[in-house]
Amino acid sequence: MELPIKTPAIISGDRKIPYTIETKNLTYTCEIPYDEFSWLFCSTPKTSPKKTIIKNVNLEAKPGEITAIAGPSGAGKTTLLEILAGKIPPRKFSGQVLANGNPINPRNIPRLSGYITQDHALFPLLTVQETLTYSALLRLPDGSRRATYELFAARVLQSIFVGIILGTVYMKISNDQSKIAQQTRLGFFAFSLSFLLSSTTEGLPIFLQERTIFMRETFAGAYRVSSYVAANAIVFFPFLLLVALLYSTPSYWLVGLRPDLGGFLYFTLVVWAVVLMSNSFTAFCGAVVPNYIMGTSVAAGLMGCFFLFSGYFIEKESIPDYWMFMHYLSLFKYPFESLVINEYGGGGCAVVGGDEFLKRQGLEKTKKWSNLGVMLGFVFGYRVLCFCVLWYRSSRTRN
Repeated sequence: MELPIKTPAIISGDRKIPYTIETKNLTYTCEIPYDEFSWLFCSTPKTSPKKTIIKNVNLEAKPGEITAIAGPSGAGKTTLLEILAGKIPPRKFSGQVLANGNPINPRNIPRLSGYITQDHALFPLLTVQETLTYSALLRLPDGSRRATYELFAARVLQSIFVGIILGTVYMKISNDQSKIAQQTRLGFFAFSLSFLLSSTTEGLPIFLQERTIFMRETFAGAYRVSSYVAANAIVFFPFLLLVALLYSTPSYWLVGLRPDLGGFLYFTLVVWAVVLMSNSFTAFCGAVVPNYIMGTSVAAGLMGCFFLFSGYFIEKESIPDYWMFMHYLSLFKYPFESLVINEYGGGGCAVVGGDEFLKRQGLEKTKKWSNLGVMLGFVFGYRVLCFCVLWYRSSRTRN
């Protein structure tokens, strides 16, 4: 169907180049996989019998005209457009797709044309102008970036209020050296880590939404996978440092932990490492899971395992050998030990009898910085895993 509407020819450099798009005897037959997780294990998915989507299609779209493709639902309109847009590689269909009589290289199609589907993913918090500006800044040099996020403001307020509330609940427990006070301090550390590790996973919907946009934009060649992963991590680093400071400042001094600047700075550093770990873990989950429901289930289940096998709820010696690997993979274990060592073995201002308490807990002062190194390893490791999964997803889409 051709409508009597004319548009300017496409401009390339200093010349106007009109393009005529043709298909000749285009046929596409596919198998629909049953198992959407097969890509994760590099296995061959179970498939249904082959089905012919389009058969012997011939069309011609002339330059300067608007051409509409009409047909009932399931007739193959979207499949035809995806072939023309290069989203389906030539090895998967038979026939020819020509531009001005010449075969089209699918890798060059995104540079010559635009393809927008009815469910094209956009950032919901950006206006039309901001969306176009954002897309242009990704492609043009020397551009500034801005980003209008409600989650950031909510996390800042949450950190302040929770820090103050916890500080007032556990206020001045350091004045008491009894065993009850020692257990109370451990309870404060445990609850703090539970809150910090769990709260960051609320960003999972953002990672999933960004993944949809990321897949479309990397397909169009807007940027590389490594650029996205690095930029995503860099954006969160200063923000999560602010979260760590806003949480640590009221809670540390109100509770009355080790009263010196060194202890406070180390406490804040551990909190920062914790929220970075949780953020990297959430990014990895956002890259792996197919949807939000599955993502929340996986993240909650793994976090529960991290808490259970940390050594706080059940002693390390009581953990069965076949579950010991979970103890060393726990995101809870290393920051918890670091906070305890900082409080009871941090120096001259540490709690009286701290060395004896650490000995009973089976902790050594030398683990103070090695544990922090392990936490940073988790931060980097989960980001690398996130990159690998996204790179694999992106390469499958392009191929």
